[in-house]
Order: sequence, then C-alpha cells, then structure tokens
Amino acid sequence: KYRVNLDDVRGVGVAAISQALERADYVVIDEVGPMELFSNEFVEAVKRAVEHRKPVLGVIHWRLQHPVISFIKSRDGTEILTVTEENRDRLHKRVAEKLIRYLSRQPRRPPPPPR
Repeated sequence: KYRVNLDDVRGVGVAAISQALERADYVVIDEVGPMELFSNEFVEAVKRAVEHRKPVLGVIHWRLQHPVISFIKSRDGTEILTVTEENRDRLHKRVAEKLIRYLSRQPRRPPPPPR
C-alpha cells in the first residue's frame, strides 16, 4: 500500500508543467500515472499543457482509465506510441527523431530574460 503526497505532486509536478508552459519550447510530462491523478491540480495542469500550442511529450500509464487520459487520446495531433518489450530499447530514438524534426521546423526565438 502506498500514499500519495499531494503537496509534492503540486510542488513538483504542477509547478514544472506551469514553468514549461511559460518558458520552454515544449513540455515533457513523465508520467501521468495513478498517483498523479489523485491531484486535481495536476490533472488541470495536464489539460492546460495539452490545450496549449506547445508540443507535449508525455508518458501515460497504459492501463489507466481517467477522463483526462481520454481527453489526451481524443485530441487532434495526438500520437500514441506503445512501449513493448520488443521496442523499449529503441523507442527513445524514434521519439527523439520526431522531436528534433518538429523543433527544426520551428523558428528560433531568443532566450527569455533572466528572472
């Protein structure tokens, strides 16, 4: 049995997603799993990220049934890559290639000013 520290989910997960939406070129979420879904704030942060114009690379636990997972899967442009025993050692290369291809098509922008 385990417990979910919602303060950590908020302080780390929600904060990281919010900062990525403000400052980064893309958002990486690792992972949307059973524990994270106990936090309504995390669920809302994931929704904000998916609705944003920035690309999102995320990991979703494959067996999860949750409205936010259905929301993610139903969005136009969503691509689901399933990790299997056969592809797990090479799938990261495919993901990296897709991300590099996407980023190479984007205009370069200056870094944000220091805070």
